[in-house]
Amino acid sequence: MLRLYHEFSRFTGKLFVASDDTEFEFTVGSDIAKVNGKEQKLPAIVTLKDGLPVLPLNFLLDKAGYQYSLSNEKLVVTFAD
Repeated sequence: MLRLYHEFSRFTGKLFVASDDTEFEFTVGSDIAKVNGKEQKLPAIVTLKDGLPVLPLNFLLDKAGYQYSLSNEKLVVTFAD
């Protein structure tokens, strides 16, 4: 629904995510991400859980331009009019 494309290589630890206008590259064990080719500091290190990357969702939503709200442990993402 968010129109995100992703690829993850367990061999390199790299996660590539793309939205319509934004491309991300995350690396397991790093707190630096590339957003449209420019390095940006993450609020936390990318880790693995059950072999899958865990990253700060708010960073991805903010940089991709999605509107969202978080209240009472409920995340609401606005992705279409």
